[in-house]
Amino acid sequence: MANLLNKILFWTSWPVLYLVVNNTQRTRAIIFNKNKELLVVRGWINDGKWQLPGGGIKPNESSLDATIREVKEEVNLNLDPKKVKFVGSEQIVDNKINYRCDFFRVSGIDMESLKTGSEIKEFKFIKIGQIENLSKEVIVAIKLIGL
Repeated sequence: MANLLNKILFWTSWPVLYLVVNNTQRTRAIIFNKNKELLVVRGWINDGKWQLPGGGIKPNESSLDATIREVKEEVNLNLDPKKVKFVGSEQIVDNKINYRCDFFRVSGIDMESLKTGSEIKEFKFIKIGQIENLSKEVIVAIKLIGL
């Protein structure tokens, strides 16, 4: 029932999301745990799909800085910029929203402080072979890193 309510909230707020996100530059973090499982998140307002942590880039902010800020806000992880590697940028079209997304792979981080932030309802780790209800961003990221 909660997922249905989140989907309803997503689709009723979709016009605002479209105005805020369409034609913007965004960033996503590709984070694996020690078991080689990928961290995915789902926000309070969502279409039911799992995403990578990340978000919008503020004016005069680099995509690296935005990635570090968004990961801290969403899942409470402090990233060392030396351990964050740019892996590519892709044009994404999802739910008719079109944006450019920079992807960063993160390595060697301590997961002890991992917890949901105010924007994130839940997170989980998935094995790459378990492609279930993932956003286009996650699928693009997996291809970018060659998995």
